[in-house]
Amino acid sequence: MNRFTPVAVTVLLFAGTAALGAERAASETATAGPPKDAVVLFDGADTSAWIQHRGMRIPTEEEMKSPPACHYKVVDGALVVNDPGHLITKQRFGDFRLHVEIWIPREEGVNSGIWTHYRYGMEIRGRSEKGAKYRLGAIYGLKAPDVDASKPARTWQTLDITFRNARFGSSGAKTENARITVLLNGVKIHDDVQIEGRCPTLQEPEGPTPGPIVLENHGSRVRFRKIWIVPM
Repeated sequence: MNRFTPVAVTVLLFAGTAALGAERAASETATAGPPKDAVVLFDGADTSAWIQHRGMRIPTEEEMKSPPACHYKVVDGALVVNDPGHLITKQRFGDFRLHVEIWIPREEGVNSGIWTHYRYGMEIRGRSEKGAKYRLGAIYGLKAPDVDASKPARTWQTLDITFRNARFGSSGAKTENARITVLLNGVKIHDDVQIEGRCPTLQEPEGPTPGPIVLENHGSRVRFRKIWIVPM
C-alpha cells in the first residue's frame, strides 16, 4: 500500500495547484480580448497601423513622409511574413505592454522576431534550434528563457511583453537599463530582466526616445495575429 506523509501530500497538492494556475493563466491570456485602453495594432483585417521598412534603424522623418504600406499578407485573419523588408508600426511607443499571438511553420530553420525600438529583440524560432539563447522567447543574443514554455510548431502561441525603456539623465548618460518581463503561453519566461545594451545586429542606439514595434522578416513565413499594445 502506498502511503503519503502530510508533507508529501501538501507538496503534491501545491504542485497540482501551481500547474492548474499556469494552465488557467495561459487560457485566459489566449481568450481575453484587448483592454479598453489598448491600441489595437491588428484585428485580423485592418493593416493600417503598419508600414514596410527595410532598414535596421528607426525610419527618418523624411522616410516617414511617404512610407510603403503594409506588405505582409493577410491569410485567415493573420499577418504572414512576406518579402521584402520588415513590418513596423507607424506609431512609436516608450514603455508598454504588448500582446501578440504567433504561429511557427516548423520546428527548425525558422528565424523571425519581435523588435522593440530597433534596439532590443525577442527570438521567434522553432523548438529544435540549437542553443537556448536562440529558442522561442529568448532575448536575442543575450538571454535564454528561464523555462521552455513553447508549444509544437503549427500551433498558435501567445506572447505578452511588458517593457520599460532605459532611462537617461539630463547629461544624456544612461541611468537605468531597459527592463522586460515576458509571458509565453501564460508562463513567465523573463522576470523583470535588465537589458544592459542593444541586441546584436540592431543598429538604433539606446536612448530615451520611443520607437516602433517591428515584426521581423528573416525569410521564415511566421504568422502573427491578435496584436494590441497598452502604452504605459
